[in-house]
Amino acid sequence: KKKKKMKNKKEYTGEYLSLYDYLGQPAGGELGRKVAYEAAKCNVIIHTKHISNKAYTGKIQMYPNDFLNECKNKGIL
Repeated sequence: KKKKKMKNKKEYTGEYLSLYDYLGQPAGGELGRKVAYEAAKCNVIIHTKHISNKAYTGKIQMYPNDFLNECKNKGIL
């Protein structure tokens, strides 16, 4: 009998925030890509929403607050 390898999946909790909401300023494309890459590595469920304001119209990605805290602790944010 072969054992299935369980991927270490951490459940993230907390409010979903955009990087803008979390940082209080625009994150920019490069930082956004770094966080998205980290989220993919950590199997984080990403929410998206469409926004429209003076500065930006389009889709934004939102991440659980505690995942963003973890990114901050790792020096990504």
